[in-house]
Amino acid sequence: MSVDHEGYLIGVLKRLGMSHPDRELFEKQLAQTQRHNRAKREASPKLDLRGEWERQVARYIKLGFHEVLGIDEVSYRDSLPKFTPQPEAFKGRFDIPVLVETRISVSKQTELMGISYLLCGLKVQDWKGDPKGYKTPKALYTTWMQDGSGYLKLSVVAFRERMNEDERGATEFDGIALIIKNPEILKHHYINLPGTSVGFDDAPFLRLWFGEPVLDNHWVVGARSNLGSASCGR
Repeated sequence: MSVDHEGYLIGVLKRLGMSHPDRELFEKQLAQTQRHNRAKREASPKLDLRGEWERQVARYIKLGFHEVLGIDEVSYRDSLPKFTPQPEAFKGRFDIPVLVETRISVSKQTELMGISYLLCGLKVQDWKGDPKGYKTPKALYTTWMQDGSGYLKLSVVAFRERMNEDERGATEFDGIALIIKNPEILKHHYINLPGTSVGFDDAPFLRLWFGEPVLDNHWVVGARSNLGSASCGR
């Protein structure tokens, strides 16, 4: 059972009236899901945020991000924000700390990483329909994410309709940072990036093509069993 199912059930109960015949069923499902998620959080080992930060920074440096910016390794390290403690409400939902680089374009970042970028020449921007008007910060930032595995088989439009108030769709910047964090993730599943829009009604997604990573786009209503929307806690 996906930990994100908890937020979905909470949203359903908010929409149902107190006298709705299905309310008791959804309340029971929510209680069961919350018990499951609580047990999972308690069983999870404590994350070493300092060590995780060092690993991600080392990856950025190995790929030569500092060279693109024209600074040395020490200056690059000093410019990167540290991870902050995981909010209690994120535990079991957004468990992946990610360091996001915004000073370098996504097309250049993918070049450094060996990812084919297929969005050149297209209109790529933050999704304007975000309910809280999210815009990608110009400053570097850290975020807590889920990698899309909680939303497999759901289209981008379905994710956008049911995401929680404390959740936003991952952007292409977030997606690239997620691959920095875990270069092997696409061998498990492909990743929609619903916080970014492409053209009129498309969204970007990360996939493999003949074993090589690609940042591509597709229609927001498309759904596949091995494709899910990544998201970040607000």
